[in-house]
Amino acid sequence: EEDGWVGVTRHQSKYIFQPLVEELIHYRGSGTSCVLTQTNEEAVILVALLRKYGINSKLVQSMDGFLFWNMAEMRYFLRYLDKRVRTPLIPEELWKDAKHATFSAGFLLSGEF
Repeated sequence: EEDGWVGVTRHQSKYIFQPLVEELIHYRGSGTSCVLTQTNEEAVILVALLRKYGINSKLVQSMDGFLFWNMAEMRYFLRYLDKRVRTPLIPEELWKDAKHATFSAGFLLSGEF
C-alpha cells in the first residue's frame, strides 16, 4: 500500500555477492528491502554477508500469501503483452517492447528480466 522502488540489477561476474551487498548498503533507506535469488545457496550467502555488515536480515523461503500477480509491475507487463498477442509464443521483439514499456512507465528503473 506504500510507494516503493523496484530495481533489477544484472551482474556480469559470477561473484555477485559483494557488489550486491555494497549496492544495498549504498541505496538503503529507512524502509525494508528484498532480494530474490535463484538458489537457496545464494540466499544464505547474501544473508551472511548482510549480517556481517550489520544489516539485520532474514531468510524467507516461502511464497505463502505472496501473489506474483499483485505486483503492479507484473500486471502492467502482462496486460501489455495480452493486448498484443493471443498465442502462448511471444515474439522476441514484442517481449523487448513490453519490457521497454514497463521500464518507461517507471515501474523498473534498470535491468533485465
